[in-house]
Amino acid sequence: MAKGRDRHHARAADVAALGRQLSRRAKNCCEICEQSTSLKVIEVEPILEEPDLDRAIMVCANCEEAISGKGGPHVQMRCLESVAWSDITPVQLTAFRLLRQLSERDVVWARDTIDSLFISPEVEALL
Repeated sequence: MAKGRDRHHARAADVAALGRQLSRRAKNCCEICEQSTSLKVIEVEPILEEPDLDRAIMVCANCEEAISGKGGPHVQMRCLESVAWSDITPVQLTAFRLLRQLSERDVVWARDTIDSLFISPEVEALL
C-alpha cells in the first residue's frame, strides 16, 4: 500500500517540477484560455512512464475541470478555435479533444472548427 502511495507522490512531484519550464512556455497563463489564475500542471494522454514536458500543459482551474470531464467543456470555450492550431502538441491534443466533446453536444462552431483543422499524422496517432 505505502509503496503505491509513495510512487504516486513521487510522480506528482516530478510533474509539478515541470511547472517552471511550462510557466515560461505558457508565459504564466493557461495554455487553453490564457487566464493567469490558479495555474496547474497536468499531463496529457497518452501519459508516458516518466513525466515529460512534451506531454504536459499549464491550465487554469476551469480548463482543468473541462479536461478532466468533471464539469464538461463549456460552450463558451471559443478560445479553442485558435488554440487548436497551436504548435505545441499537448495543447493541440487537448484542444481537439475538448472540441470533439463540444461537437458531440451539437455545438456548431466546435464542429466547424474540427472540420477546418489539419491534424498531422503524428498528432492524429496520439488521439
